[in-house]
Amino acid sequence: MMTCLTIVLPRSLEEALVDHLLEHPEWVPGFTTQVVDGHGRGVVYRGSAEQVRGRVVRVMVQIVTERDKADALLAHLRESLVSPEIAWWTMPVSGFGRLA
Repeated sequence: MMTCLTIVLPRSLEEALVDHLLEHPEWVPGFTTQVVDGHGRGVVYRGSAEQVRGRVVRVMVQIVTERDKADALLAHLRESLVSPEIAWWTMPVSGFGRLA
C-alpha cells in the first residue's frame, strides 16, 4: 500500500534530513520540500519576530512511498535525527503516477 509520509521540521534541520533522504533511495524514491508556517502549543519560537507573528518557519517534506519503506525510514530517523521539533504523519495514497 502506498502512503504519503509528511515530515515538518525547523529550517535548521533541513539539510540534515535531506542528506538522510538522499542517502536512502531504497526507501525514498523522491520527495518534495516547501517552506511553511507552524502554529500551535508545541512550537519553539526562534526570536522575537516569530513570537510577534505567532508562528514559526518550518520546512515540510512529503514522500510518497510504500508503507513498509516509510516505516523503515522513520525507524532510521528516530535513531539518527532525534528532535522533539520534528513532527511526522502518514496518509494513505489511493493513486499515484505521472501524466506522461
